[in-house]
Amino acid sequence: MTQILTNTGLYIIELIKLLLFAFGISSVKIKSPKLLAVSAAASVFAVMAISSVLNIYDYAILYGVFASFACIFALEKKRSVLFLLFEYLSICILDITNSNIVMLVTDLQIDRSSSYHEVDFMINSLTIPILLILRLVKSKYADKFPEFRISARYIVLMSIGQFLFMVYISSLTLFSFTGGSTIRDRRLTVIACLSCVVFVVVVFLLFFHKSNSVQKQKEIEYTRDLLRWQDKYYTYLLQKEEETKRFRHDIKNHLYAINTLLEYDQYDELDRYLKDLQIKMTPLNSGIHTGVRLVDVILHELSEEHSDVTVEWEGQLSENTNIAMMDMCTVFSNLLSNAFEAAQKCDDKWVKAKVSSESGALYVMISNSTSHELKYSGGAVATTKTGSGHGYGIRNVEDVVRKYSGKFSIKCSDGAVSAEAVLLN
Repeated sequence: MTQILTNTGLYIIELIKLLLFAFGISSVKIKSPKLLAVSAAASVFAVMAISSVLNIYDYAILYGVFASFACIFALEKKRSVLFLLFEYLSICILDITNSNIVMLVTDLQIDRSSSYHEVDFMINSLTIPILLILRLVKSKYADKFPEFRISARYIVLMSIGQFLFMVYISSLTLFSFTGGSTIRDRRLTVIACLSCVVFVVVVFLLFFHKSNSVQKQKEIEYTRDLLRWQDKYYTYLLQKEEETKRFRHDIKNHLYAINTLLEYDQYDELDRYLKDLQIKMTPLNSGIHTGVRLVDVILHELSEEHSDVTVEWEGQLSENTNIAMMDMCTVFSNLLSNAFEAAQKCDDKWVKAKVSSESGALYVMISNSTSHELKYSGGAVATTKTGSGHGYGIRNVEDVVRKYSGKFSIKCSDGAVSAEAVLLN
């Protein structure tokens, strides 16, 4: 029974540290808190069951393995596994450093410390207050910490570096805190450990700097897109104004011609004349009115560019909303562009959009015909376009949806793709 309680207690400490680091400090996205709770609880019971036949205490690495798997099952994106590995290695370095400091201060030896469970509990728990302090700092300065957006290549390289550091300081620890070592050896080992901790901190600062740079670049791209669509919008307004002036200039002549045809009972000619006049007036009609002028222009431009694609629009947007126009532009320009481009490649070319505002939320569903199934890469929808500079549209939409605490999904069935977004405004 003592073995089960000891192993379970040490595992829970390890699990708490990883949960704090991964989801409290780094804010790795999870599918749902409930799933994470179930996964963590299941791992605790698994450790208890295994401890009844095997002393996991003799294979301490298993604590980290079980804790990592408990978190992996709840991850929203499986590509976050690499970052989870990096975080666990960081915790290991902090644990080794804390252990060395405690043994240096209390003059403990490794042989002695491993014989007392109370000491192990204390040493393994020391990292938790440090992580709690970091969590409080992040909560206070949440706007200063952007979401991590680091490529897998960088994370792998940093993880390898951390692993090598961990092996190095572990070897030093075994040499310095066993019989025959001097106080100088122990101090040098602690200094080496603290150097590794500084390395971890520097790496995280580099991560934050890189993420912040990526975020700033995105904001620049968003602004550029907004300005581009605004430019098209004002050009469109000027064009319509010019066409309206020209029509008003000719309206007297048209009325005179209609009156003349009526006087001479030339009804067939009058019918043809009115039909021609109606065709001439069609360009003056701005087409679909979405409720937001900028979205009108986006829809108009894409309809002009893909003139053989049938468009249906249901519902009305409102400009009186807390959703920034830049974000509105990002969502509709990307979703509509993707929809038109995909529909253009089909025999049956159509795009349908449905919008509504209910209970303080904006609901958007854009569907289109498609000639191919969706492809996925790293748990996300992959672009089918070739060359560089593609594949960011959906990610940008996801960022906007996340900003407004909403939901986003893409489904493909029966030759149609449907993208649904819910934004809380």
